[in-house]
Amino acid sequence: MFKKNTIAFLFLTISACAPNIIQHGNLVSEDKIAYLKTDYHTKDDVVEILGPPSSFGLVDKNKWYYIGRSGEQIAFFAPDIEREVVLRLDFNDEGTLQQVTVFKDEAREEISPNKKKTKAGGHDLGIFEQVFGNFGRRYQQEKK
Repeated sequence: MFKKNTIAFLFLTISACAPNIIQHGNLVSEDKIAYLKTDYHTKDDVVEILGPPSSFGLVDKNKWYYIGRSGEQIAFFAPDIEREVVLRLDFNDEGTLQQVTVFKDEAREEISPNKKKTKAGGHDLGIFEQVFGNFGRRYQQEKK
C-alpha cells in the first residue's frame, strides 16, 4: 500500500513539471493571412475567415487587430513564447479591406513600467478604522 502511494506521488510530482502548451488570443495562421485580398474582402468576409477580432482601434473603428501567441510554460515559471503575431487590418468607410499589416516578434518593444506612484485622494485607513470601521454603520442605515 505504502509503495503504491509513493509511486503515485512521484508520478504526479514529475508530471506536474511537464511543460504545458499555452495559446492566448487569436493566433492567425500565415495561410489565412495570405488568403486575405485587399479591395476585395469585406468585414463580414474577414469575420468568416479569421473569426472576430481581438481588439478594435480606439480612435478608428476601421482598424481591427488580431493578437495571439503560443508557447510552453512549466509550472509557475514565465512562459517560453515560441510564436507571437499581431495582425492589423485597415478597412475603408465602406467596410472593404484596404491594408494588411503583420507585426512579428522583431517589431516588439519591451516596455518597463514606471515605478512612481500617484497619490490618490482620501486618507489612509489606520488599523483601528480597518478593524472597527463597520461598527455603528448598520445602525445608522436602519435609522434612516
